Amino acid sequence: MALLGSSVHVRFEEDGYEELFTVVFPTDIDPDQNRISFLSPIGRQLLLAAPHESIVLESPAGRQSVQIGEVRFAYRGGFPSTKEGL
Repeated sequence: MALLGSSVHVRFEEDGYEELFTVVFPTDIDPDQNRISFLSPIGRQLLLAAPHESIVLESPAGRQSVQIGEVRFAYRGGFPSTKEGL
């Protein structure tokens, strides 16, 4: 199941194109590395997606049917802390 910090392998059913997205905090986005915010349209839809699940991604570009492939934890950034010196 895709959680914050997961890399999600996605196959677009229309043309078979495959892409890997990593769902991250908004402060850690990097479009060149496909690191997308969990608050973005695609990021929100990938959260809680499970391997082998078919979903329809809705984005400003339109609706696209995709198959979820491998999901693995990949986040390597820092986590916000409310206490100093832990």
